[in-house]
Formats: sequence, C-alpha cells, structure tokens
Amino acid sequence: MYAAERGSSDEIIYKAIKPYNRYSYIKDAVDDVIEKVLENGGDVEFVDEGVLKEYQHIALILFY
Repeated sequence: MYAAERGSSDEIIYKAIKPYNRYSYIKDAVDDVIEKVLENGGDVEFVDEGVLKEYQHIALILFY
C-alpha cells in the first residue's frame, strides 16, 4: 500500500504527505497500478521483499 498524490501530469505521482489534498490524493497507488495492468491484459507478479529495492519497489516489463 502506498498513499500518493497526483503530479502535474497523469504519469507523475508523489508520496502523499499529511495533510492530504483531497483533490489529488490516491489512497493506494500500487493497487491502482495493478488494476490498470490487469484491465489492459497484463500480468502482475509479486516478489520477495527487497528484490525491487533498486527500482523504487516497483517494475514494469513490456514485451512486444
């Protein structure tokens, strides 16, 4: 779970800091990303904690 706020464009989010801006607040950005991936026919994989530390804890792999 990762609380976030929308940035200046749809592709940018930032860690939410209290007090939250109710217009840009995202309760769980990770859940939103997972939902979008699944809606668009992608697969989601969960890995052991720490495996993605170098990638800010989330990674996207795109195949053509």
